[in-house]
Amino acid sequence: MINRRYLYLLGIISCFIGEVFKIRVFGLFELYPLRVMLILAIPFLIFSSFKGRNKIWKFANILFFIMLIYGTISLIWSPDPFLGFRQVHSVFMGMMIFFLVSLYVTDISFLKKGMILWSIMSIISCLLGFYEMYNGEYLFSHVTDNGAVDIESKRILEIGWLTPRVFLPGPNEYAFFNSISALLLMGWALQTKGIYKVLAIVATVLSIVLIIYSFSRAAISGFLIGLIFFIFILTKNFNILVKIFIILIISSLTVFIIFNGNKLINNNLALTVLANKIENQDNSTRNTFYSTAVFEGTIGTLGFGRGLGASTAIIDGSSYHLYLLEILAEFGLWILLVYIILIIKIFFQLFRSIQKGRNNYLSSGVLASCIALPLLCTGPATLTYVYPYWLWLSFMIVYADLDSGVKNVYVH
Repeated sequence: MINRRYLYLLGIISCFIGEVFKIRVFGLFELYPLRVMLILAIPFLIFSSFKGRNKIWKFANILFFIMLIYGTISLIWSPDPFLGFRQVHSVFMGMMIFFLVSLYVTDISFLKKGMILWSIMSIISCLLGFYEMYNGEYLFSHVTDNGAVDIESKRILEIGWLTPRVFLPGPNEYAFFNSISALLLMGWALQTKGIYKVLAIVATVLSIVLIIYSFSRAAISGFLIGLIFFIFILTKNFNILVKIFIILIISSLTVFIIFNGNKLINNNLALTVLANKIENQDNSTRNTFYSTAVFEGTIGTLGFGRGLGASTAIIDGSSYHLYLLEILAEFGLWILLVYIILIIKIFFQLFRSIQKGRNNYLSSGVLASCIALPLLCTGPATLTYVYPYWLWLSFMIVYADLDSGVKNVYVH
């Protein structure tokens, strides 16, 4: 019989490449063969036992089921049920990833293997990102390209180089993944030893470089906020004035580089474009979409949302570029509140862990990624299809849940 934990490895691989390849059947619908690696795990997961889980895991499990059931029912009144069905499928895949992580990580000591695997996948992803930049061509066409022509040439013309995306829908999604990876692996690098520390450091450095070259303001800003929080937590013995001084230095350098870096680096086109975007950005259209989405997720539907696929009607088929707003508009206020409560539960559990001196560095990295989330999710068009997001969320849930059931267990 197949060891079910091997399915974890296949599932994680499918998180990165699940939508890279597609087959169009009779011009009517599309199939994604690489998703089969995750679908194969379903029969095993259905009959798996998850006994011994604590309150955070059970709370998250209820949230996943609510999102899946409500999302499916909402297709009845959804403005675009075909788009909604694809989103339901992605939520289902997210739940399967959650079960796979839960099946494999049964003890806090298993987190070590998870972080090693994340380090390796991050390094591979970054190397492929550099390869795309160097060759000026994407390795894979993606389902969101929608027949776009010369997409690489357009990005090179706008910025000066090809912003990489690798297995993900676009550069913003890729930058989101790199920001999350950098914050998590930064903590893991300080936590572990030997060759695993080297792997984590290499992955962290590569991720930070790719955050910059992905040219995503959301990813850069989110990472910096997370980094500031990370430093603040780990310097608890420092004088408060020293902490503020460190934060001000980081912030000042960032602002200086954004607005004056083009003069320092031979008038680099990308830095000039970035400065112009920040100075001259017009957010009127996005603000209109945001206000409409807030209304539809609250007063307009009594907090029950318009249903999955509602972006066709709410924002004229555009993208929210704010995942929390997407949950509000389509799932409704009540499910958004449950989601926020879950993140808060994770945050305070790991914060208590740090206060007790347990896995300080890794927990700080996870907390930093939580703090960065609101900014990070303003970059990608949506996180629903970004499987590494579901992997990160599942990892946080399982880690915090296991930590809540132990007294003094350390990961090295």
